[in-house]
Amino acid sequence: MTPIIGFAGYSGSGKTTLLEKLIPLLKQQGLRIGLVKHSHHNIDPDKPGKDSYRLRHAGCDQTLLATKSRHMLYFEYTDLKRDEPALAECLAQLDHNQLDLVLVEGFRDETFPKIEIHRPAYGKPLLYSNDEHIIAFTTDEIVQAKQHCKLPILDLNQPQDIADFILTWLGTSKTKQHYCPSCGEASLAFQPPKVFCCDTCDFTYFHNAAAAVLAGICYKDEILVATRSREPGKGMLDLPGGFVDPDESLEQALARELQEELDFIVHDAKYTASYPNTYRYKNIEYKTCDTFFVITLDEKPALKARDDVEKIEWIRLQDIELNNFAFNSAKQAIQRLKDQASK
Repeated sequence: MTPIIGFAGYSGSGKTTLLEKLIPLLKQQGLRIGLVKHSHHNIDPDKPGKDSYRLRHAGCDQTLLATKSRHMLYFEYTDLKRDEPALAECLAQLDHNQLDLVLVEGFRDETFPKIEIHRPAYGKPLLYSNDEHIIAFTTDEIVQAKQHCKLPILDLNQPQDIADFILTWLGTSKTKQHYCPSCGEASLAFQPPKVFCCDTCDFTYFHNAAAAVLAGICYKDEILVATRSREPGKGMLDLPGGFVDPDESLEQALARELQEELDFIVHDAKYTASYPNTYRYKNIEYKTCDTFFVITLDEKPALKARDDVEKIEWIRLQDIELNNFAFNSAKQAIQRLKDQASK
């Protein structure tokens, strides 16, 4: 999942105004920015009488309006009892392969990293004292804030300072000191999306994608899924597998991972496809290439959930909800199996 950071504050605090200033500053650093904004209003950006409006209102559940420079995807939800959208649901609708950072406006009660925006003159209560996921506090009254807030305090009127904080949080700030492993000078600068260059000795490091393996272990119309016991994606579903170790082939990595996680011995695994993925662990983002192997069984073996697997279960392919999975690569792999089963 792409790193996300939110902006929490009451209506009128200036969230949209701040984001409007922040986005160009982050874009200047080469970051590809996504945005999720929550609204309580019934918004229809389409114009009555336009072809897309007419086709949507004819009854389409989803409509994609495609042009050379822009795609607009509409989802229609007609259930009057439907709850307000969850952030995870909205994030799942973005193409994370095309993003480096997602900014979120709203969803202040959900658990994800946020910056609080507070204007004392508005008389609204503070949020950070009841939300451990708020990582910084931005305000137009810095002196007053220092009397009560122990979080990093940022000047609401200095968007560059806020952008620098976000870049440092991401670990991609060009002003952050990185020491060159070749000459030892503090002159190693990150150039998104993957290159570190030393301004002193011209040393260059390419932070390329890491190889990983996924296993689709299938029995009849069921597939084995695992619940993750660790971050990232703790408590969410995943396919068994993991990273390829140095000097290891894909097949060797698959055999090792399945033994470590399931106490399962691989006899016949068929390579099927590969998918790009993003794995963020302890604030470090790893771009991976996840290779997908399918293992077809004649009978269900006795398996044990071990290592970073909390539990395992067999689920019918047709009953799987892709949004319950932690990573896009697993979603794509399972969708491939679903498509094949439907033919």
